Amino acid sequence: MRKRFLLLGLGLASLVLAGCMNVESKYYIYPDGSGKNATLFSMDPAKMIGMTGGMLKGMMPGGMSGATKGAQDPMEELKKSGVSGISEVNTTFTIYFNDVRKFKSGIKELTWEKKDNLYHLRIVPDLSKMQEQFGSKLPEGATEEQKQTAAMGKMMQMQMLKGMKISFVVVMPGKIVKSNGKIEGREAKWEMTPDELMKKKEIVFETFSELSSPELGNEFKKFKEELGGASKKFKEAVSSFQ
Repeated sequence: MRKRFLLLGLGLASLVLAGCMNVESKYYIYPDGSGKNATLFSMDPAKMIGMTGGMLKGMMPGGMSGATKGAQDPMEELKKSGVSGISEVNTTFTIYFNDVRKFKSGIKELTWEKKDNLYHLRIVPDLSKMQEQFGSKLPEGATEEQKQTAAMGKMMQMQMLKGMKISFVVVMPGKIVKSNGKIEGREAKWEMTPDELMKKKEIVFETFSELSSPELGNEFKKFKEELGGASKKFKEAVSSFQ
């Protein structure tokens, strides 16, 4: 029973956070096949505070007044200290690679080639691995409590996923001329829900672009500097485990 209440608390917290979160995975691909994958997690703090307050209001006897009786209002305290606004919370995690054709993280199929005077990129994510992680496998002879806990966890998991927004973006070396995504200059964008990712058997991201663009030279030079620093940090991280 205690485990079930713990799961309920964690599930509600995850539901609040996920409902306020957007995730954008952005691939930058350069002519030699090198590039980076920058994943941006953004969260609306105002929405998060509002959802948390609403959740507590429904759970606590006497509503929020019962939950905060005798306690100082944190928002009022912030106003008194001179705070007049808050920004969106953004966190970016970036992975660098020397050759996109060797980049296998979460990818089932990847094509990068120069064809008919255009660059061609095709990415097919490995959805099966992600879907397996969200599957609930019970051990043989599972107890009734284990089954109920698994069912509750699955329900909260699916509710949490419904609140998230996911975008996949590819930035090509030149202007994109054809893609099955939404085109804007050098970028192709695909938007989807976690529910779609969970149910679809396959998703294909494909785009064709010109070979270069006016800003590519300076951008590529800056990227190489970033790559040098990132490679150094990666080697330091690896050496700490040896």
